[in-house]
Amino acid sequence: MRRYRLRVLLAALLLLFGWLGWEYWRGHWRPDSAQWPMQGVAVDSDNMPIHWGALVSSGARFAYIDAVENGRATGAFYSQNADAARAAGLRVGATFALNLCAPIADQVSGFVRLVPRDAQALPILLRLSLDSDCARRPTRALMLSELGTLISQLETHSGKPLVVAPSPDFEGEYGIARAINRPLLADHIRAVPPPEAGPWALWLANDHLRLSGASGRLDWLVLNDRLNGSAR
Repeated sequence: MRRYRLRVLLAALLLLFGWLGWEYWRGHWRPDSAQWPMQGVAVDSDNMPIHWGALVSSGARFAYIDAVENGRATGAFYSQNADAARAAGLRVGATFALNLCAPIADQVSGFVRLVPRDAQALPILLRLSLDSDCARRPTRALMLSELGTLISQLETHSGKPLVVAPSPDFEGEYGIARAINRPLLADHIRAVPPPEAGPWALWLANDHLRLSGASGRLDWLVLNDRLNGSAR
Protein backbone atom coordinates (compact mmCIF):
# COMPACT_ATOMS: atom_id res chain seq x y z
CA MET A 1 0.00 0.00 0.00
CA ARG A 2 2.83 2.35 0.88
CA ARG A 3 4.55 1.63 -2.46
CA TYR A 4 1.29 2.32 -4.29
CA ARG A 5 0.92 5.69 -2.57
CA LEU A 6 4.53 6.53 -3.39
CA ARG A 7 3.96 5.71 -7.06
CA VAL A 8 0.85 7.87 -7.12
CA LEU A 9 2.75 10.71 -5.50
CA LEU A 10 5.63 10.41 -7.96
CA ALA A 11 3.23 10.32 -10.90
CA ALA A 12 1.47 13.44 -9.60
CA LEU A 13 4.79 15.22 -9.18
CA LEU A 14 5.84 14.30 -12.71
CA LEU A 15 2.57 15.65 -14.07
CA LEU A 16 2.96 18.82 -12.03
CA PHE A 17 6.53 19.44 -13.17
CA GLY A 18 5.55 18.64 -16.76
CA TRP A 19 2.70 21.16 -16.62
CA LEU A 20 4.94 23.80 -15.02
CA GLY A 21 7.56 23.21 -17.72
CA TRP A 22 4.96 23.56 -20.45
CA GLU A 23 3.58 26.77 -18.94
CA TYR A 24 7.05 28.24 -18.62
CA TRP A 25 7.97 27.28 -22.19
CA ARG A 26 4.86 28.70 -23.81
CA GLY A 27 5.03 31.81 -21.64
CA HIS A 28 8.63 32.55 -22.65
CA TRP A 29 9.11 31.15 -26.17
CA ARG A 30 10.18 33.61 -28.84
CA PRO A 31 11.68 33.14 -32.31
CA ASP A 32 15.42 33.29 -32.84
CA SER A 33 16.29 36.99 -32.95
CA ALA A 34 19.27 36.33 -35.22
CA GLN A 35 16.91 34.96 -37.87
CA TRP A 36 14.00 37.28 -37.10
CA PRO A 37 15.42 40.55 -35.74
CA MET A 38 12.24 42.66 -35.95
CA GLN A 39 10.18 41.41 -33.03
CA GLY A 40 7.62 43.31 -31.00
CA VAL A 41 4.50 43.27 -28.91
CA ALA A 42 0.78 43.91 -29.28
CA VAL A 43 -1.00 45.30 -26.23
CA ASP A 44 -4.53 46.10 -25.13
CA SER A 45 -6.10 47.47 -21.96
CA ASP A 46 -5.79 44.09 -20.21
CA ASN A 47 -2.00 44.54 -20.22
CA MET A 48 -2.02 47.66 -18.04
CA PRO A 49 0.12 48.89 -16.43
CA ILE A 50 2.69 48.85 -19.23
CA HIS A 51 6.34 49.75 -18.67
CA TRP A 52 7.76 50.40 -22.12
CA GLY A 53 11.37 50.61 -21.05
CA ALA A 54 11.13 47.09 -19.61
CA LEU A 55 9.58 45.79 -22.83
CA VAL A 56 12.41 47.33 -24.83
CA SER A 57 14.91 45.64 -22.50
CA SER A 58 13.08 42.37 -23.14
CA GLY A 59 13.70 42.67 -26.88
CA ALA A 60 10.70 44.54 -28.26
CA ARG A 61 11.53 46.74 -31.24
CA PHE A 62 8.01 47.80 -32.17
CA ALA A 63 4.54 47.90 -30.64
CA TYR A 64 0.99 47.56 -31.85
CA ILE A 65 -1.48 49.32 -29.56
CA ASP A 66 -5.26 48.93 -29.61
CA ALA A 67 -6.89 52.07 -31.00
CA VAL A 68 -10.37 50.62 -31.60
CA GLU A 69 -11.81 47.76 -29.55
CA ASN A 70 -15.33 46.79 -28.51
CA GLY A 71 -16.68 49.07 -31.21
CA ARG A 72 -15.15 52.34 -30.03
CA ALA A 73 -11.88 54.25 -29.89
CA THR A 74 -9.69 53.55 -26.87
CA GLY A 75 -8.88 57.22 -26.27
CA ALA A 76 -6.21 57.89 -23.67
CA PHE A 77 -5.13 54.25 -23.61
CA TYR A 78 -3.87 54.53 -27.17
CA SER A 79 -2.55 58.08 -27.14
CA GLN A 80 -0.66 57.83 -23.84
CA ASN A 81 0.86 54.44 -24.61
CA ALA A 82 1.76 55.40 -28.18
CA ASP A 83 3.63 58.45 -26.87
CA ALA A 84 5.37 56.39 -24.18
CA ALA A 85 6.35 53.64 -26.63
CA ARG A 86 7.83 56.15 -29.07
CA ALA A 87 9.71 57.83 -26.21
CA ALA A 88 11.20 54.42 -25.39
CA GLY A 89 12.46 54.11 -28.97
CA LEU A 90 9.80 51.82 -30.44
CA ARG A 91 8.03 52.11 -33.76
CA VAL A 92 4.29 52.16 -33.21
CA GLY A 93 1.32 50.81 -35.11
CA ALA A 94 -2.38 51.09 -34.34
CA THR A 95 -4.70 48.09 -34.08
CA PHE A 96 -8.28 48.36 -35.32
CA ALA A 97 -10.38 45.47 -33.96
CA LEU A 98 -13.58 45.51 -36.00
CA ASN A 99 -16.86 45.01 -34.15
CA LEU A 100 -19.55 43.69 -36.49
CA CYS A 101 -22.37 44.94 -34.26
CA ALA A 102 -21.24 48.56 -34.01
CA PRO A 103 -21.65 51.06 -36.88
CA ILE A 104 -18.49 50.84 -38.95
CA ALA A 105 -18.61 54.54 -39.81
CA ASP A 106 -18.52 55.41 -36.11
CA GLN A 107 -15.57 53.09 -35.52
CA VAL A 108 -13.66 54.67 -38.42
CA SER A 109 -14.38 58.22 -37.34
CA GLY A 110 -13.25 57.43 -33.79
CA PHE A 111 -10.03 55.93 -35.15
CA VAL A 112 -9.32 58.88 -37.44
CA ARG A 113 -9.81 61.37 -34.61
CA LEU A 114 -7.56 59.37 -32.28
CA VAL A 115 -4.70 58.21 -34.52
CA PRO A 116 -2.90 60.96 -36.44
CA ARG A 117 -1.44 60.29 -39.85
CA ASP A 118 2.25 59.52 -39.34
CA ALA A 119 4.68 58.54 -42.08
CA GLN A 120 6.85 56.76 -39.52
CA ALA A 121 4.02 54.62 -38.15
CA LEU A 122 3.70 50.94 -38.90
CA PRO A 123 0.77 49.90 -41.11
CA ILE A 124 -2.61 49.68 -39.40
CA LEU A 125 -3.37 46.17 -38.13
CA LEU A 126 -7.00 45.29 -38.93
CA ARG A 127 -8.17 42.43 -36.68
CA LEU A 128 -11.24 40.51 -37.84
CA SER A 129 -12.98 37.99 -35.61
CA LEU A 130 -16.40 36.56 -34.81
CA ASP A 131 -17.62 37.61 -31.38
CA SER A 132 -20.03 35.30 -29.56
CA ASP A 133 -21.68 38.42 -28.08
CA CYS A 134 -22.48 39.72 -31.57
CA ALA A 135 -25.07 37.77 -33.54
CA ARG A 136 -24.67 39.74 -36.77
CA ARG A 137 -23.35 37.58 -39.60
CA PRO A 138 -23.65 39.39 -42.94
CA THR A 139 -23.41 37.48 -46.19
CA ARG A 140 -19.95 37.10 -47.69
CA ALA A 141 -20.80 39.56 -50.46
CA LEU A 142 -21.93 42.19 -47.97
CA MET A 143 -18.96 41.52 -45.71
CA LEU A 144 -16.52 41.98 -48.59
CA SER A 145 -18.26 45.19 -49.60
CA GLU A 146 -18.14 46.61 -46.07
CA LEU A 147 -14.51 45.60 -45.66
CA GLY A 148 -13.60 47.18 -48.99
CA THR A 149 -15.05 50.49 -47.84
CA LEU A 150 -13.44 50.20 -44.40
CA ILE A 151 -10.01 49.38 -45.80
CA SER A 152 -10.19 52.23 -48.30
CA GLN A 153 -11.05 54.71 -45.54
CA LEU A 154 -8.30 53.51 -43.21
CA GLU A 155 -5.65 53.46 -45.93
CA THR A 156 -6.65 56.91 -47.14
CA HIS A 157 -6.09 58.15 -43.61
CA SER A 158 -2.78 56.35 -43.00
CA GLY A 159 -1.35 56.68 -46.50
CA LYS A 160 -0.19 53.06 -46.70
CA PRO A 161 -1.63 49.54 -47.13
CA LEU A 162 -2.85 47.99 -43.90
CA VAL A 163 -2.26 44.46 -42.60
CA VAL A 164 -5.27 42.16 -42.29
CA ALA A 165 -5.49 39.69 -39.39
CA PRO A 166 -8.53 37.41 -39.77
CA SER A 167 -9.08 34.93 -36.96
CA PRO A 168 -9.44 31.26 -38.02
CA ASP A 169 -13.22 31.33 -37.49
CA PHE A 170 -13.62 34.58 -39.42
CA GLU A 171 -11.49 33.25 -42.27
CA GLY A 172 -13.48 30.03 -42.30
CA GLU A 173 -16.73 31.98 -42.53
CA TYR A 174 -15.74 34.56 -45.14
CA GLY A 175 -12.51 33.51 -46.88
CA ILE A 176 -11.09 37.02 -46.57
CA ALA A 177 -7.46 36.13 -47.32
CA ARG A 178 -8.42 34.85 -50.77
CA ALA A 179 -10.46 37.93 -51.64
CA ILE A 180 -8.53 40.90 -50.29
CA ASN A 181 -5.15 41.66 -51.81
CA ARG A 182 -3.47 42.93 -48.66
CA PRO A 183 -0.54 41.84 -46.47
CA LEU A 184 -1.63 39.33 -43.85
CA LEU A 185 -0.84 38.39 -40.28
CA ALA A 186 0.21 34.73 -40.08
CA ASP A 187 -1.25 33.05 -36.99
CA HIS A 188 1.28 30.27 -36.31
CA ILE A 189 1.86 29.97 -32.58
CA ARG A 190 5.39 28.92 -31.65
CA ALA A 191 6.10 27.72 -35.20
CA VAL A 192 7.56 29.51 -38.20
CA PRO A 193 4.85 29.99 -40.85
CA PRO A 194 5.24 27.34 -43.57
CA PRO A 195 5.63 28.32 -47.23
CA GLU A 196 1.99 27.44 -47.93
CA ALA A 197 0.95 30.24 -45.54
CA GLY A 198 1.93 32.60 -48.35
CA PRO A 199 3.62 35.99 -48.00
CA TRP A 200 2.99 37.55 -44.60
CA ALA A 201 3.75 40.95 -43.16
CA LEU A 202 3.32 40.02 -39.48
CA TRP A 203 3.61 36.71 -37.68
CA LEU A 204 1.80 36.07 -34.41
CA ALA A 205 4.52 33.92 -32.87
CA ASN A 206 3.20 33.62 -29.31
CA ASP A 207 -0.16 34.62 -27.86
CA HIS A 208 0.75 33.61 -24.31
CA LEU A 209 3.97 35.52 -23.67
CA ARG A 210 4.62 36.87 -20.20
CA LEU A 211 7.09 39.71 -19.68
CA SER A 212 7.88 41.86 -16.67
CA GLY A 213 6.94 45.03 -18.56
CA ALA A 214 3.19 44.33 -18.76
CA SER A 215 0.39 42.53 -16.99
CA GLY A 216 -1.24 39.34 -18.26
CA ARG A 217 -0.53 37.54 -21.48
CA LEU A 218 0.95 39.35 -24.47
CA ASP A 219 0.85 38.80 -28.22
CA TRP A 220 4.42 38.61 -29.52
CA LEU A 221 4.79 39.55 -33.17
CA VAL A 222 7.45 39.27 -35.84
CA LEU A 223 7.69 41.88 -38.59
CA ASN A 224 8.67 40.38 -41.93
CA ASP A 225 11.17 42.92 -43.15
CA ARG A 226 11.85 40.59 -46.09
CA LEU A 227 8.46 41.58 -47.51
CA ASN A 228 9.32 44.95 -49.00
CA GLY A 229 6.91 47.67 -48.03
CA SER A 230 5.36 45.86 -45.04
CA ALA A 231 7.19 48.07 -42.57
CA ARG A 232 7.07 51.31 -44.54
